[in-house]
Amino acid sequence: MAADPPAWRPRARRPVRVGEGLERTGGAPGLRSRLNERRVREAWAGIVGEGVAEHSRPLTLKHGRLTVAVPDSVWMHELSLIRHRLVPQLNVRLGRTAVREIRLTVRTPGKRRKRADPSVASPAAPLTQEAEASVAALLAPVTDPACRAVLERILRREAARKPQM
Repeated sequence: MAADPPAWRPRARRPVRVGEGLERTGGAPGLRSRLNERRVREAWAGIVGEGVAEHSRPLTLKHGRLTVAVPDSVWMHELSLIRHRLVPQLNVRLGRTAVREIRLTVRTPGKRRKRADPSVASPAAPLTQEAEASVAALLAPVTDPACRAVLERILRREAARKPQM
């Protein structure tokens, strides 16, 4: 007896944005949130202006609430007057409604870290051959160089955190 042909047919493949692919597959837990946090940090000075950015710093973005650190109550008051305008500007920059509200908190600023030059790779913890293969397999479909670099750093960091057996 001849075997019946499969009832399903694979869809024609087309390029898929990483974010779209992560939405469909469920992606790495927290990856979208971390990418949104990073985008907010990168866009912050351009949205609030250099003067305000020197006295404020986005900390976390969780469940639509962006927590921003300020050095004192004066800056807290200043940002509280403009935060209703910042939310839509941030969402436009992110391309989605990721920020619903801004929460301000007074924190001692400490020294700001200088951003590392992205063209210079930081020394990464050595990974097992199995972890290297896993990272390579996950990165294979990603063609955008910038996205690939960010995703590779995240995957390598997570793989290095997992206990080696």
